[in-house]
Amino acid sequence: MARLNLLQLCVLAVCLAVASAQFGGKRPPKPKSPVAKGDIKYIKCQVCEAIAKQSIKATKDLLEQAGPKKVPEADILEKLEKMCDPDTDEGEWITRYDIVEEDSSLVLKDTGAIGRCKSECRTIARVCEMISDDVDLTDLSAMLFKGKKRAAISNWMCHDASDACSKKPPALTKREGADEAHSPIDEDELRTERMMRSMKAAGLSGTMYNKETMQEELAEMADTYEDNEDFARMLEETGLDKHMPSRPDSEAREPDSGVASDAAAGVVADVTARLQDTVAKVKDGANKMYDSIKGFVGEWLGKKEEAKKPAGEL
Repeated sequence: MARLNLLQLCVLAVCLAVASAQFGGKRPPKPKSPVAKGDIKYIKCQVCEAIAKQSIKATKDLLEQAGPKKVPEADILEKLEKMCDPDTDEGEWITRYDIVEEDSSLVLKDTGAIGRCKSECRTIARVCEMISDDVDLTDLSAMLFKGKKRAAISNWMCHDASDACSKKPPALTKREGADEAHSPIDEDELRTERMMRSMKAAGLSGTMYNKETMQEELAEMADTYEDNEDFARMLEETGLDKHMPSRPDSEAREPDSGVASDAAAGVVADVTARLQDTVAKVKDGANKMYDSIKGFVGEWLGKKEEAKKPAGEL
């Protein structure tokens, strides 16, 4: 299968989301990696300190974005409420961390690179949730709003408000599973992931898609709707049919040329331009976003359905 670039990934994501709604509704989400419960007691204090560090960074980012305007305490609280979910922008920081075995302990290391959220990431996220449940986030947001230092926040959060650092973790004897390598993602995939989150937040799709998942979903959907002319035409008009896995009983597809190639390029360019405009309007509301994307990818589908109706039927 040919490698998809960022532009084609964006088009593919929109096609999948619209096709899912147009043909078969929401697809079930991919299962998340399991939490390594046995690791929790070894990393709880370190995760708490990482939360304190990240909460201060998130607040500084809000202040920089606001410029001369004052940041409401409610905005800080909103960030804190989402920071333990690695599938959100606020919780993306969790995917940078790797749990590493050192002598008789587990150490939380910041790799500096956003990665895929596998078992260790889910474990860190679970510990983050446990600590957040113990801590009054309203009190934490008030401390951040007042500009409290990291040491004061860490001491309050990890020693006073929770028992995260109340005692030294035990010596590591045996882990439940093998050490998991951190898996960073490239810039193109990261931008696509973030766009998908915005689309999901706007209610466009019930499924999150990364690069590999999108290609898998496209292949699965093509198998399901292989006899559906509407779906085949949508793939062809967006140029994504060229990225379908080859079938043993099918002839190799000749590359398009001339007018056909120009037409395909025009379609992709048009889709891209409208997609960029759509993503910029995510916060304006889910309905506007859905109508806009559905309009430029699925417009002809509606026309075809109208053509199929008997004369006089509304």
